[in-house]
Amino acid sequence: MGTNEMIKLICETRTLIGKQNKALRKNGKIPAVIYGEGMTPLSVSVSEKDFSLVFKKAGETSIIECEIEGQKVPTLISDIAIHPVLDTVLHVDFRKVNLKKKVTVEVPVELIGESFAVKSAGGVLLQQMDEIEIEALPQSIPANIQIDISVLSEIGKEIKIKDIAKSESYVILEDDERVVVSVIAHKEESTETQVERTEVEITTEKKEGEGEETEGEEATTSAKPEATEKAAK
Repeated sequence: MGTNEMIKLICETRTLIGKQNKALRKNGKIPAVIYGEGMTPLSVSVSEKDFSLVFKKAGETSIIECEIEGQKVPTLISDIAIHPVLDTVLHVDFRKVNLKKKVTVEVPVELIGESFAVKSAGGVLLQQMDEIEIEALPQSIPANIQIDISVLSEIGKEIKIKDIAKSESYVILEDDERVVVSVIAHKEESTETQVERTEVEITTEKKEGEGEETEGEEATTSAKPEATEKAAK
């Protein structure tokens, strides 16, 4: 579950924008913006090292108290831009929150337990939702929503949103009938099916070969009357 402790992060006012942000990154800083209701968006930068430690602890569900020149702003991470090749953080968006007002966020799904259908019946676990949208006060946002898959005892079983235990801390906003995780049969063909397919392919090849020979015979036969007629002449 979430924690009431706010994680602190020092930010600096940023004047560099656009391509100039490369200079920031070379100096170990990440360009960022803080925005939200009742405030003008602030362009800031944060230490890459500090942010890495904060993000590891807070993720996108815990409150981060951004401090800019003595001003403290409670925020949630709303977006992170990642370099497609280097996998480094290019930019971060912090969303200011009102601690007394509920917010809508997406919380990661964490699967716990072990499914008998997967372990012993050869089933395949299919997770159809990685995140679940909820509404909660900022300090009541859970770090994740745990789903116990030990109830998936047979192939074909599934866990829907309506099967998740209700919480006093937050409200799930997803459709009750949405499937979160299920167990399906393995799609690999059985040995018997593969043998049957092979036999069909061989039979088909033989028939095609026989057809070619027939055409050759027909061609030879059609030439015989012509040869006989020439001989008669």
